[in-house]
Amino acid sequence: MTSIEDSKTRGYKYIVLHHTATTKCMSAEEMKMSMFYTWVQNRKFEYIPTHYIVGCSGDFVKVNDMERVVGATLNSDANWNGVHIEIVGDFNKDKPNDAQYEMVNQLIQWILEKHP
Repeated sequence: MTSIEDSKTRGYKYIVLHHTATTKCMSAEEMKMSMFYTWVQNRKFEYIPTHYIVGCSGDFVKVNDMERVVGATLNSDANWNGVHIEIVGDFNKDKPNDAQYEMVNQLIQWILEKHP
């Protein structure tokens, strides 16, 4: 059975980008509170299943330590070996804005430097 410790020693294979599928533009902190209500309060998860959230203005908030395995996808390998970034917006209808692209790029660069 795979453990969190195994994930630390193997390193990260994936950086997984998600969108919130929400139409309301909000800050990363506002989305964190909304996701807390949805995942922890309503669905009874122990935590919000992502590592970082990028808000509409390009702000971001850390949600979980990267060592925490989050069940954010149906792909268990990506869950165990991935860092997950949630971007506020519905990208089936729109695209991330320039501030979001910039922050996601900065986060990815930082992750790659920290965990080559």
